[in-house]
Amino acid sequence: MGSRIPRLALVACAPLMFTIAAAPAAPVASAAPPPMCTVNGVLTTGTLLLGRVTINGTAGNDVIKCHATLAQNSEYPLTVNALGGDDDVFFGGVLLGDDGTKDIVNLGAGNDKFFAKLNTNVSDTRAANEGTINGGLGNDTIIVGDVPENANYGADGNGASGEVNGGDGNDTIIVNGGTLPEGNNFGNAGTVNGGTGADTISVRGGFRGIGYIGTPANVGTVNGGAGIDTITITGGYSDSRFSQEPGGAANGENDFDPDVDPTFGVVNGGLGVDKITLNGGVRYNFETETPAQGSNPGPSNVEEAIVDGGGALGLDGATCTFNPASQGTVTRCTP
Repeated sequence: MGSRIPRLALVACAPLMFTIAAAPAAPVASAAPPPMCTVNGVLTTGTLLLGRVTINGTAGNDVIKCHATLAQNSEYPLTVNALGGDDDVFFGGVLLGDDGTKDIVNLGAGNDKFFAKLNTNVSDTRAANEGTINGGLGNDTIIVGDVPENANYGADGNGASGEVNGGDGNDTIIVNGGTLPEGNNFGNAGTVNGGTGADTISVRGGFRGIGYIGTPANVGTVNGGAGIDTITITGGYSDSRFSQEPGGAANGENDFDPDVDPTFGVVNGGLGVDKITLNGGVRYNFETETPAQGSNPGPSNVEEAIVDGGGALGLDGATCTFNPASQGTVTRCTP
């Protein structure tokens, strides 16, 4: 038997049948974004609207985990609203898209805890936070990057596009640089705002590898905001086993990119009598897990870096400690 001719071809010349055959197929719904978060243990893809995915917590105490693996990264920017309650929120990196759109985390009202760390190997060049983190009302704890002795992630803690806002309340903000070999590994290259309240802000530089000078802690801007704040900036370690390189600057310079003008760290205490401490990084003996004997620290405040005890709106100043002595600009500070 010869080849069968499809029925549709036989009747295509009939006006009615031709109209049906030419009609476009029903549109196929666009694929949902890959699962990126769990809310209280339940996997969710959120709501996709205008090119952004939104995932909401509840009014109670939530546990939210996002970007836990690289497979859960999405092509869409992500907004997470934890809402009310004392929430625990974990991110495997708050990301920045190729088009410049940021992930946004809104912790909301409550005494929330937030932790961002790249769950990947040391070759990842991204920062732990490249987006925006808003603490909101409450006494929040925001940790960006791993603790130094356990660090095993990418480059900067808070990247150049990163913004951490404590909001109202007595917040604790900890920002640590990473361990990317030969990388920048700044603690903060973006902006950290304590907000209103008696905040505690700690920024530490990362570790670049054996034979390298320690990494500066702050090359961005740290604002204490209104309230009696405690701000501690500490330069990154260098490794004393095979090198005499000093530790990194506390308030330092970003001069790693020869095609971009360098930037310098700025620390503003803000309104309230704050306590500001800048410690240059030291050479560290990773075998004994102690600072190397006789190690000279890196600068506390390099030339062209700025420490202002009062900040843009504060006139009351701060108690400031520099180890070693500051080389940069210092205003409204008393020893």
